[in-house]
Amino acid sequence: MIGDVEEGPPMAPATVRDRAVARLIDTGVLAGAVLVLGLAVLLLGDGSRLPAMLAVLAFGVLCGYEFVMLGAYGETIGKRVMRLRVVRLDGDEPGWGAAFSRTFFLTIAGCLSCGLGGLLFYLSPLLDPGPWKRGWHDHVAATFVVSTRDSDVVARGTVDEPRWRGLAQRALGR
Repeated sequence: MIGDVEEGPPMAPATVRDRAVARLIDTGVLAGAVLVLGLAVLLLGDGSRLPAMLAVLAFGVLCGYEFVMLGAYGETIGKRVMRLRVVRLDGDEPGWGAAFSRTFFLTIAGCLSCGLGGLLFYLSPLLDPGPWKRGWHDHVAATFVVSTRDSDVVARGTVDEPRWRGLAQRALGR
């Protein structure tokens, strides 16, 4: 039953602070990866195509990291450290479609505005008046971010479906 919530406290929405710290951790991971790739290209590549090669590799890492991590695991390294998880509004794991939507619109907004659009997307949860503090990328992908502290996440990383579905229904106001 989709609307039912089993006994126990419901999962809490992720705080904006926890999301920001997770983003900072992910930024560090990405900066390290791009630095290593840049050094490899510098040492192994010829100078004529170096800027183009580095730009393509950096773009691939920046897009691929979030897309693969969210699509495969529902969380990035930063979210895992901060005990956050992305779920769809129906309570299921985000999957590849939602991961693509979140990543694509963030990346395009950032690229078209020299980073300012991406920054606005990351700050957009501050503008959401609701308790879930959904960012624009959450709205585009029909997802929200929850805290997994004190949750029913089992050892394999799957979630207790009835509880998550009940949360999603409450988030939607149904």
